[in-house]
Amino acid sequence: MGGGAVKPILEVKDLRVTYPGQTKLFGGSDSDSIAVRGISFKVHSNQVFALVGESGSGKSSTGRALVGLVPAAGGEAWFRPSEARIQADARLAALMGRFGRDGALNLLTLPAKEWKPLRPLVSLIFQDSRAALNPRMKVGDSIAEPLLIHRRERGSALQEQVRLLMEKVELDPSLASRLPAKLSGGQRQRACIARALALGPELVICDEMVSALDVLVQNRILSLLTMLQKEAGTSFLFITHDLAIVSGFADCTAVMKSGRLLEVGETSQVFQAPEHEYTRTLLDSVPRLNP
Repeated sequence: MGGGAVKPILEVKDLRVTYPGQTKLFGGSDSDSIAVRGISFKVHSNQVFALVGESGSGKSSTGRALVGLVPAAGGEAWFRPSEARIQADARLAALMGRFGRDGALNLLTLPAKEWKPLRPLVSLIFQDSRAALNPRMKVGDSIAEPLLIHRRERGSALQEQVRLLMEKVELDPSLASRLPAKLSGGQRQRACIARALALGPELVICDEMVSALDVLVQNRILSLLTMLQKEAGTSFLFITHDLAIVSGFADCTAVMKSGRLLEVGETSQVFQAPEHEYTRTLLDSVPRLNP
């Protein structure tokens, strides 16, 4: 893992996210809620970047804004696809020709109707695997869905690709015929990972993806992500409230509070020599085996 001197795969500049106030019953409305207050950071190729903060810090709003699920009130988010993917995909090349600047696309201003060529390159894994998977769709069909939408595979080739994806995330292929409710939480999250990786993304945004799992399953999922990241060189933006789990997993860590970034640095530096009092408070709350 690690960055390098090359341009980042994702560069966020002054991102702001605001939610409109609720309309009151007898007229008027509450003031707007500011979730993200002008944050900036970079994620490099083949890197795990952790965004850590308590509930309400704005970290999930950040991830959702980057993939167009919530509108940004301002700022820029430049995503840089690899040259190999641009050359291999005529639709992506056309998109770059229309909206690209210096080899990158601003995700915050890209029209929603133009996102389809980018979907294979940027994936999102949610916290709630039960809600993320269609409860009436077999697990194998959910994993196959991105391949069908983007017309990658059909028939027996599709079934074989699903089997390979399930094996890659250490999920028994025999579970492909089951509904999500018949799987454990860890198994469902592995299915979500398989689906997210189906199209070979270059950036995966993980939004609290292990927070609903017990510690043992968390460790197994993180080990799996580390292995997959090393194999494919995928970049991860890993969003979590739990500073403890990023220690041996992330290359860089950013600490977020009340919509602002308080500290950004190499994970070892953040843990060993935190600059901000809030970061020190978070570290003091991390359980230790030998207090």
